[in-house]
Amino acid sequence: MIRLILLLVLSLPTIAMSTSINDLVNNGQVDIKATLNIKEGNASVNEQIILYIDVGTSRWFAGGTRIHPFAVNNVIVPFSRLNSTNYTDNKGGQTWSRQRWEVRLFAQATGDYTIPPIAVSVTVSTDAGNVSGTLYTHAVSFSASTPSWRLDPSSDWFAASSIEAKQTWQVSHDPLSAGDSITRTVTIKADDTVSMMIANPIKQQNSPLYHRYANAPVLTDELDRGDYSSTRVDQETYLLQQGGTANFSDLTITWYNTSQQRVETTVLPGASYSIKHTLSSLAKQYLDWIIVIAALLVVMLLGYVSVRRYYRDRPIPERIAIRHAVKEQRWGYVRTLIYRRLRANKQQIKLKDFDASEQWQDKSKRIQSDNISGEEAQSAWQSVNKKTYRWWRPKKALPQLDRLNKQS
Repeated sequence: MIRLILLLVLSLPTIAMSTSINDLVNNGQVDIKATLNIKEGNASVNEQIILYIDVGTSRWFAGGTRIHPFAVNNVIVPFSRLNSTNYTDNKGGQTWSRQRWEVRLFAQATGDYTIPPIAVSVTVSTDAGNVSGTLYTHAVSFSASTPSWRLDPSSDWFAASSIEAKQTWQVSHDPLSAGDSITRTVTIKADDTVSMMIANPIKQQNSPLYHRYANAPVLTDELDRGDYSSTRVDQETYLLQQGGTANFSDLTITWYNTSQQRVETTVLPGASYSIKHTLSSLAKQYLDWIIVIAALLVVMLLGYVSVRRYYRDRPIPERIAIRHAVKEQRWGYVRTLIYRRLRANKQQIKLKDFDASEQWQDKSKRIQSDNISGEEAQSAWQSVNKKTYRWWRPKKALPQLDRLNKQS
């Protein structure tokens, strides 16, 4: 009994010395290290970088291990999906239990980056019981650059080991009419990238034929046995406003293939749809023209009413009067208008004196009778209605004086 008590007393300092996680590290019973999966610390912008955090103990892990979040400027670190692997190895002839944690990094811009020491909480079993504590990795550095001159840093592109892109079209009715809708759904699935880095390939298109409504993107990230994949689903609905042909352009997806180390382009073809008019859409599309035409009709109607009222108690213009007289075959009134115009413009009273040509002499004889056509009568009136202007002589201020001189 006395020997047992002495053994316990002698072992108390040893148990006390091994109560912290740092003591276990110093005693060579726990270790931790951080490494990257890239060569020589060089990576590409948007490329997946894996940070391996290896934690080991010569005993065994007695509880869950937790990787504390950390941040690096211009680097995306998706902590929602961390992969861990348990394994054993031999160190100094002793079997060690190990955990390997994978933290994915995505640099967003070119430059040099330093990952700060990362806190890792662990629980290790010892002869004296479980020991919990926080370990820290050493800082890790790497550089990121644009993988190809063909990639514009300001453009929308991402890096992945492979992608699968597809689209579907859905119409509310067939055939389409104004008031119906077209829905375009684009799904992009990519490996070794995060969904937030996949840009929306549907560019905004404005058209008077439809109104565009975009749904919020559906982003999904999955980790299956160490393989990281992401999916982005974008959906837009086009509410048709009027008839015509709605053209939707091709979609171009530019991405960097990290497996083949090259820039690739995936194209999803566009589509065209014929849209029929409805009565309301037709009126809406040509509303401006309808308003203009209606306004012109109103103006013409008001003008016609005003002219009718004006000439109700006044003589109508001779040009209109002779047309009406010809139409009604009132040849006596037609001759009166022709002679009136002959006297007013030419100061003549005989129709045959207007022109000495044989053609005019024959026409003047027919005018005296009723054997005359309406076209010929109007032509005769227009001939005597023409006023002769001599551009090389200045116009006289008082032409009445010439008439008085001739009479005297």
